[in-house]
Amino acid sequence: MKVFLDTNILLDYLLKRQPFYDSVKKIFDMCLFKIDGCVTPHSLIDVYYMLSERTDATPDYCRETILKLRAVLYITSENDDRVLPLQETALLTILKIPCKMNLQYQQVLIT
Repeated sequence: MKVFLDTNILLDYLLKRQPFYDSVKKIFDMCLFKIDGCVTPHSLIDVYYMLSERTDATPDYCRETILKLRAVLYITSENDDRVLPLQETALLTILKIPCKMNLQYQQVLIT
């Protein structure tokens, strides 16, 4: 199974933002062995910017972080047909991820 992770999910994980971190950590743990996490190049650029401009992280730390993400996640485009469709928010429901909106997608899009 492939899931598409957006910038906010990446930042929730890297910055350990509450109340989302615990749920997002489950996703990243699953990306290591059970599912294929997909991310866009644009999201990686945004993560680099947010880490470098909004935190005290050094440029070297930001580069290392992006390289680590690339080792775990697949780089894809937003409209990649390889991201498998699921029924509405099945993965969100299973993982009990807090959401601000009632999301309905044809693809697995974790935001």
